[in-house]
Amino acid sequence: MLIGLCGGICAGKHSVAQFLVDGQGFTQLYIRRNATLSSLEESTSDLSIASDDKCNGFHEDKINTFADAEQLMDFVTRRWRKRWVTTDVWDETTLDILLRRPFFMLLSVDAPVSTRWQRFKERQV
Repeated sequence: MLIGLCGGICAGKHSVAQFLVDGQGFTQLYIRRNATLSSLEESTSDLSIASDDKCNGFHEDKINTFADAEQLMDFVTRRWRKRWVTTDVWDETTLDILLRRPFFMLLSVDAPVSTRWQRFKERQV
C-alpha cells in the first residue's frame, strides 16, 4: 500500500506521515523536486518544526529518495504489499502517475487557517 499525503503549507502532512511511520510501520519515500519552487515554497522549504527530514522537496541524502514519481512507482510496485507513505505529491502530473496503481491512496490533510498560520510563524523563528 502506498499513501500519498497532500495539503497546504503547514497543514500537518509531515505529522500524519510521522504517525504512520512511528505507529503503523510505514516507511517514508521521497521524490526529488526538480521543478522551480515558488518564492513562498522556497522560503519554507528549508525550515522545519522538529527535524530536517520535514523539508519539502529536498531529500537528496535520504536512502528512499527517487529522481521522479516513475522511479518511486517502479520501486513500490515490486513491493506493493509493504507499507509506504510520501508527502511529495506536489502536482497533478505526479498524482496521475501514482493513481495508475490500485494500491495507492491519496489523503488530503488540512488544518484550520489559524493553526496553519501559527505553525508557519513558528517556522520563521
